[in-house]
Amino acid sequence: MSLTWIPFITLTVILFGIGQVFTKMGTTRLGSPGMLLLLSFNMVIIYGGVWLLFHEDAPIDLLPLLYTILATTLSALGYIFFYEAVERQKISIVGVITAAYPFITVVLAVLFLNESLTSTQISAIALIIISVSLLSYTPHEHKTQNRTWLVFAVLCFTIWGIWAVTAKFAIDLVGHITYTGVYAVTGPSIWIPYWWFRSRKFHFSLKDVHAELSVAFFCFGGLTFYAALHYGLASMVAAFSNLYPFVTLLSARLILSENLEKHHTIAVALALSGIILLTIY
Repeated sequence: MSLTWIPFITLTVILFGIGQVFTKMGTTRLGSPGMLLLLSFNMVIIYGGVWLLFHEDAPIDLLPLLYTILATTLSALGYIFFYEAVERQKISIVGVITAAYPFITVVLAVLFLNESLTSTQISAIALIIISVSLLSYTPHEHKTQNRTWLVFAVLCFTIWGIWAVTAKFAIDLVGHITYTGVYAVTGPSIWIPYWWFRSRKFHFSLKDVHAELSVAFFCFGGLTFYAALHYGLASMVAAFSNLYPFVTLLSARLILSENLEKHHTIAVALALSGIILLTIY
């Protein structure tokens, strides 16, 4: 299989990882509805712009279009649960839990997309998933009484796990550029009504630059993720993509002066081992 997907997913990991550093700060000021409204604006401009520049004038059959709408709808719903969880809990915890969605994707891709994995690839995916699970271990974290955030995080985790498989199927049918164009319509069509019914408030100022950086990084990271899905297997692309919490961790250390604990170092070593194995199949 071609390794073309690797540069794209590497960019995804970097963009998602840096974007998450600013997510909590943005959500604290704007709330989850405000972040989704801001994401809608960015998606129309960025995704819509990419589609206008690179789309092909080829007709799309109804069934592939419906699959694409389904995939983008799942992704959009996942974002709602993601921001609702972030509003109630630390991004370092929510981000790691939701980043483990490839566990579901790998199982579904093998069952429904007939993707076959070598023993080396399976070992690599296992190392990556274990490393992210280890990263979520917080021995000094006090238990939170309100577990609503966990419900939202698990819903996001589940929906995104299913979404990655449907996105791969849709992108194989319509291409990643058309997928991007459909998402530019589907996403805001879900998020703007959600903002209207949930809040109807939006006051953006220079103090909200962190929120803008977050959603912009997410949008550009989405573009590279769809390109990676276009060229690679859904199971491997999704597994590799869940490495972005490590970028978040390192970025937080540099930007927010947060310290790395011993289990973080072990998790990084396991993740790097998984990445190396992915390149020698």
